[in-house]
Amino acid sequence: MIPALPPGMCTGQKHTRFTMSKSSSPMQLIVTAVGAHPSTMIEELSRAIGDCRCSVAEARMTDLGGDLAAYFLAEGNWNHIARLETALESLTNRLNWKLRTHRVEDVPQDQVDMIPYTVDIYAPEQPGVLHEIVSFFSFHDVQIHDVSVSRYEAPFSGSPLFTAHLIVKVPSSIRVISLRDEFLDFCDHTNLDAIMEPIKR
Repeated sequence: MIPALPPGMCTGQKHTRFTMSKSSSPMQLIVTAVGAHPSTMIEELSRAIGDCRCSVAEARMTDLGGDLAAYFLAEGNWNHIARLETALESLTNRLNWKLRTHRVEDVPQDQVDMIPYTVDIYAPEQPGVLHEIVSFFSFHDVQIHDVSVSRYEAPFSGSPLFTAHLIVKVPSSIRVISLRDEFLDFCDHTNLDAIMEPIKR
């Protein structure tokens, strides 16, 4: 005996196909903040993110001139992100921070045609040195993923020295050997010491 079909279903009937809505996928919110009392600031920001049931996908925090500069990449569904935006606005008003948020429209996918490299640069402090470095990579269509710059005094002489650490992404269509040779020539002409190495995966 052939089992009966459930009520409302018959052969040849078209069935609705259900798919997950776009709003059910995780959303991302960039949070940038500047304010005094670094320890309190980190505690309050991390608590707000956790209380709103969001997670921290990425974060950077550093002391700049005695104030804390921080940015977070928070992740959650749309209503949790909305709650977080409201909570952060309340924190800003209560603690007198400078804080901005920005929703990421499309979560970027990994770029398989890019090769990551680290670049470490050391040089005497001179005006415009960072701009020259960034312009070199921009001219060669190399993406700059991360930049960290600091200054310190040289031993004995006390002269200010510039140091920079970059993570760049080189398109696979570029001959890395030629790019590295050009970069080292550029460093020789601008009085920079530099190392450019691939990131081991």
